[in-house]
Amino acid sequence: MIRTYLLPTFLFLSLLSVNADHHEEKQEKALAESSLIPGTWVRDQVLVEGGIRTWKKEIIADEAPNTFVETITTTDDDGSLNSHWKLKFHVTRANGPTLIFRGYQMNNQDLRNEKWSSWQDANVNYTFQIDEAFWYEFRDLTHKGGLLKYRKVNHEAKGAYQKVAAAKLAVLEPMIGVYKGSVQMVKNDSYGIPNGTKAITFTCKWNRDKTLLTGTWAFDDGSFEVPLIVSFNSLQRTVIKNYHTSTGNQITGELIGAWNNILLWERSGDTPGGKLYEKCIFDYSEKGVLVHQVLERTLNGVPQEKSTDVILKKVSR
Repeated sequence: MIRTYLLPTFLFLSLLSVNADHHEEKQEKALAESSLIPGTWVRDQVLVEGGIRTWKKEIIADEAPNTFVETITTTDDDGSLNSHWKLKFHVTRANGPTLIFRGYQMNNQDLRNEKWSSWQDANVNYTFQIDEAFWYEFRDLTHKGGLLKYRKVNHEAKGAYQKVAAAKLAVLEPMIGVYKGSVQMVKNDSYGIPNGTKAITFTCKWNRDKTLLTGTWAFDDGSFEVPLIVSFNSLQRTVIKNYHTSTGNQITGELIGAWNNILLWERSGDTPGGKLYEKCIFDYSEKGVLVHQVLERTLNGVPQEKSTDVILKKVSR
């Protein structure tokens, strides 16, 4: 059974915004994200001259809807205060989950005498996204350092990462359970697999709060086994899979697309034969059936022979 897929890498992100409201709500109404904004947010900046500078935002809601006051301090790693200022800002929606930050008044503290200046007009604008755990500022997306990530640290954020991670991993729900099947394998030097018919069992399960998925892909005769673990990487903002094979491969995979219970992974890592790279599909679009298909595979940059498609059926939850 051979299936052909065309899944652009941007498809998953595009689908997430399908339900976005393209008509702005009246600005006097509170945005859904407004309740997430107040609190304490921090990020660490690596300085060019060496050392770490910590940026801290302490945000409270102002009287008008979607309006806030943030107190910002920057502290160097020797404990010295580098700067201290306040900024009044208003938030509107750009599109989908993306918001617009408009800072319109600010004042600052003179660190020598600890006196505050009067409020002055300001013009601080950028787009950002926010969830329970992280605040992402888009400053210059053409530059790797142009996206600034703050993490929420106040007591209200307890369990915030877990909530975000569970939401990100929810797309993997079709993987949960036990799948079995028998496949005529083609010799695969990339994974150290010989020709022959093999019975395969693939088992996946959640941890308690669905922030980790663990599993095992194994030949029933014990000749090949692959333990795996999947989690959400907040720094890379993506779902990451790590697995090791009993034949010596150490591989990392990234989920680069998901649609209609079809998962597209990009994987790479080390093998006894060299550097492996591949794209593969885990297709759960037919209920109770898994079709695993390798779309592309190279070893040390050399294209490899196409692998056999693996078709497994779900036997238990």
